[in-house]
Amino acid sequence: MKKKSTQPFLNTRASVILWANWFQFAEAERALSTRVLSRMLLWCQEGRGRVRVNGVWHAMQPDDFLFLPWQHEVLYLADAREPFWVGGIHIIPDHATDRKLIFSVSHNIKDDWAKCPWRRDRAWPGLEGVRAGVARSQDPLRLLAAYIVERFEEGSMPEASLRKLSQVLVEEIARTVAQKESARVGNDTVRRVQELVESHLGRPLPLRDLARLAQCSVSTLRRQFQQTLGIPPYEWILQARIRRARRLLATTTLRIKEIAGQVGFDDPFQFSRAFKQRTGSSPRQFRKNHAFAPK
Repeated sequence: MKKKSTQPFLNTRASVILWANWFQFAEAERALSTRVLSRMLLWCQEGRGRVRVNGVWHAMQPDDFLFLPWQHEVLYLADAREPFWVGGIHIIPDHATDRKLIFSVSHNIKDDWAKCPWRRDRAWPGLEGVRAGVARSQDPLRLLAAYIVERFEEGSMPEASLRKLSQVLVEEIARTVAQKESARVGNDTVRRVQELVESHLGRPLPLRDLARLAQCSVSTLRRQFQQTLGIPPYEWILQARIRRARRLLATTTLRIKEIAGQVGFDDPFQFSRAFKQRTGSSPRQFRKNHAFAPK
């Protein structure tokens, strides 16, 4: 017998993705868009910051995402020490199929597309207003969103793909929101260890010391990480080191050897090998492709 879905029906047949990109903010950088005519998925890859949507502030750190409503005002404010690196995907819920896709999204009332009658919103039950959640790096929503950005930035995606990916993405957002996944909320022990690790990435972090500071056994620490995040603590620590290294490569001119030391690697060669295994590129190549260039 086929299992009946309890998820509300979402009419996404006319939806399409018209923009997707990564953006690395500078320290304390602000950016304001007064009237964005899209539904936007925004998520934090690295760093920290705050986002004000229609007058309400939302703190963002790695793995946090927001799904923003049609015609939203958004102000981005990057952290002064750890500016966030974000991904964004703009969806038009109802784009006329007989109109050519123009890859531009209205961000204020004076934009060319601000009064475009064939770009419209659509009611999506369960996704009204601003929806916030958590999606880890290996969760389906994050994997799908990253794939869309990478493909879009390559260019030349056919309209059929942009429409189909929009449908799948909206369905995945709705599923994630409905499940109320929250990897960062609920386990105080894991949170304390995460905060400790983030503050001491340049030091050795043996599990026995982390467990002692968290006032639990090593086996309990392993179990709670696995239950809360789906990965063992040593894997999360390595991911944290790589996240910090990516940010330093993109936002500073520190030498690779110096960055390796700041994220807990005594051997620059070992750092480069671990970094390439996790990101697919060497630290030098990553810096070339992602370094932030101020306007």
